[in-house]
Amino acid sequence: MSNSAGFPLNWQMSMGTNNITLHPLYAKYSTKALGVYDLADMTADLGGIIVTQETSSILQWMRFIIELKMLESL
Repeated sequence: MSNSAGFPLNWQMSMGTNNITLHPLYAKYSTKALGVYDLADMTADLGGIIVTQETSSILQWMRFIIELKMLESL
């Protein structure tokens, strides 16, 4: 299933030139278990990303982990 931008609904690491592992938010949210993080903080961090082609990968990854965090409460 794809959204209107053509990205897959579920995130997967791309081997392209946009390496999100160098992004500060990836470093912030990839060091501890998902249950430790606060959804409001995650959403605020997502809202602070300027939307450009260069940030599309981190935006997609952040959306994915926020969706996972929301599933945690089900």
